[in-house]
Amino acid sequence: MKLLSGNYSAQVTPMSFVIMIATLCINLCVTKYEHKQGTQLHSDVLLADASHTLSDAFVSLGVIIGLVLVEFGFDAADPIMALIVTVAILYTAWDVFHRGLETLSDHARIPEEDIYACVCGISGVDGAHKIRTRGTEGEVYVDLHVVVDPSMTVVAAHDLSTSVENTLRQAFPSVCEVLVHIEPDDGSHDL
Repeated sequence: MKLLSGNYSAQVTPMSFVIMIATLCINLCVTKYEHKQGTQLHSDVLLADASHTLSDAFVSLGVIIGLVLVEFGFDAADPIMALIVTVAILYTAWDVFHRGLETLSDHARIPEEDIYACVCGISGVDGAHKIRTRGTEGEVYVDLHVVVDPSMTVVAAHDLSTSVENTLRQAFPSVCEVLVHIEPDDGSHDL
């Protein structure tokens, strides 16, 4: 509305610059720390919050640029920078939403083919199906059905299940829990 009406009312004082520069510095430090910790911990929540905090830094930078331009006589800079900052915030919101949606929608974290190849390389495994992975990037949960010789004893099936769990955890360090369903190979499974 300010751009359409030509009625600009931004007030620029030295304190405006002090506050905005301090805010920018704090936001950049927090963003760097959150991103570093989020990467080390494989935390989608921290990485999303780092993106959110970075958008706050863009807002601060936009306000500073707008203040400088207003100070030099370009009064329309304030509403123009507000529009640019709005676009930056919307882009960041989309990125945060997209990352969160992958986690909340049980997006497969490890390709099914990779799990299948790993498990089928274990002696005693005749096949695998119903393979599902979910969770965050740093904390993956695996659920699968393993097909075995129907004459296998309970003890041998239990040992094989433990072997599948250990093999998957070694092959994929982000795996924190594996649920193995043992099924007899009676020819009815679509592998």
